[in-house]
Amino acid sequence: THCISSAASDVYKRQMLVFLDQNEVAQRIRSFVMGPGANRLAVAFWGTGAIRRLGLDKAKGPIQIVCDLFSGCVNPEEVKAIKNLPDAEVRNRGGLHSKVYLFDDAVVVGSSNASLNGLCQTDDEHVDRFEANLLTDDEATIREISERFEQIWETSTAVDDAALDEAKKLFKRARAKRSPTDVFEGVLDNPALALDREAYVIWYE
Repeated sequence: THCISSAASDVYKRQMLVFLDQNEVAQRIRSFVMGPGANRLAVAFWGTGAIRRLGLDKAKGPIQIVCDLFSGCVNPEEVKAIKNLPDAEVRNRGGLHSKVYLFDDAVVVGSSNASLNGLCQTDDEHVDRFEANLLTDDEATIREISERFEQIWETSTAVDDAALDEAKKLFKRARAKRSPTDVFEGVLDNPALALDREAYVIWYE
């Protein structure tokens, strides 16, 4: 008969590993954001509505975010809104492609950006995209990812008004490169994709 000590048993019980798809990840992240403790997010791309989906406006602890602001895939208006939240700081790190949502007692790592596609919610949105994420509360994993986050944070730069102005140009340029056919068909399939986009319709007879 093998006996497991009380301490070893506690460690074993704490090691959670949960798979989260695009319909589950936002709710789980939001539950951590709205709880006590720090919120450290190294997430490359941010879209309209990220604050609402992640519950950042209801966060009880400080918020640190690193994104790839100049990628053309980050909505600068959402970043500006995040910067205006209490105890929130946003930094830029070129080449960042991670999707890490780090909390004091848990971490979510996977494919979900803080965007409509990455954080789809079944109650009000339908996006034809499959995401795969893992949630764990393993202490060793949290400790290692925390160290990596601090390295990224220290090598990132603060997002100021000048950076946001430049990001607006790049964001607009990236969207303009999409072909009209792709945009039209995409909006027909998923009207939510038209959110935060300027649209012009010309009718010929």
